Amino acid sequence: MNIGFDAKRAYLNRSGLGNYSRNLLKSLIEYYPENNYTAFTPVIESTRFHNYLISKDNVKVISPGESTSHVFHPIWRRFIIPKYFLKQNLDIYHGLSAELPAKLIGKKIKKIVTIHDLIYLRFPHLYAAVNSYIYDKKAKQACNDADIVIAISEQTKRDLIEFYKVPEEKIKVEYQSCDPIFYNTNTIEENEAIRTIYKLPENFILFVGTIEERKNLMQLVKAINNLSQFNGFQLVVVGKKKKHFDEIQRFISYNKMNTQVLFFDSIPSNILPIFYQLASLFVYPSLFEGFGIPIIEAAYSKVPIITSIDSCFEEAGGPSTIYVNPNNSDELGNAIEKVLADKNLQQSMIENTFQYVSKFKDDITASSMIKLYKSIL
Repeated sequence: MNIGFDAKRAYLNRSGLGNYSRNLLKSLIEYYPENNYTAFTPVIESTRFHNYLISKDNVKVISPGESTSHVFHPIWRRFIIPKYFLKQNLDIYHGLSAELPAKLIGKKIKKIVTIHDLIYLRFPHLYAAVNSYIYDKKAKQACNDADIVIAISEQTKRDLIEFYKVPEEKIKVEYQSCDPIFYNTNTIEENEAIRTIYKLPENFILFVGTIEERKNLMQLVKAINNLSQFNGFQLVVVGKKKKHFDEIQRFISYNKMNTQVLFFDSIPSNILPIFYQLASLFVYPSLFEGFGIPIIEAAYSKVPIITSIDSCFEEAGGPSTIYVNPNNSDELGNAIEKVLADKNLQQSMIENTFQYVSKFKDDITASSMIKLYKSIL
């Protein structure tokens, strides 16, 4: 098969949609080298991912060139890249992030789009009006034009049916994997070296995610503030700071929690798994996600997990993760105390959840995607 991909997010996004795109492309290339893959990106950056792609004989990277302006890039992605499809003899074009070109040349080319979530419709107040409009317009058009719409969770599938009236038979749920780097367990010596370098506490709860209202870090901070003496544990937060950080910081300062909460804006991708492995507990009180990759990362890192009820979280975390009302800091605090106080519970959660997430490994998700590609040709 000759398969083309919208690789914009793979090149330009460091988390979320970028991780999904990079992980999928790499796993397909590794496990199914008999196919030819073309990645379309408006910008080429000399990263490890790009160097990986160009090292493969069956992969081609196409961009408009360095001389083009950023204003031209959306036009190139929407209207010009279809001209390459016939030249590359593509069988399938896969839009990896809720978008397809406006017109695809050649009726034989099958069109697939991945929709991660419709958060901009569920929580419109979290987005600028113009951004919500653009996301909505592109996603709706892509769902109409696609031969198959991939939802990354059953939750997203329900949203596609509810908001866009996409026929159920047109939607396929295809789970995503996390970076295989999380499959590896580091030595105690390697982990302790990182603890020393980053001055991580001996006992800590970990939160990973952008510091924005939807990720709901405030409720976790409030829960910790309500715990008696916090049991000697500190909170380590890894994530890009947005406007919402100022509100959290004011709460922390007012309640004299500055020594209890440690912030890291960004961590190298090869170091982040060690943060997980060093943590005593991973807490992810997000209000809504398309899937929740940090839950998978934590499960592979063998750390017990507390996350939110509803949305897609039970799909990602399985039956041995603890789920709480993300709007109730007392309930969240009680769950934290319960887990930290019971070593047997921790071990049971770790073992069962690790077994559960084996179905999200990259070889399994790649195999499922290839079967889907073949099914529409």
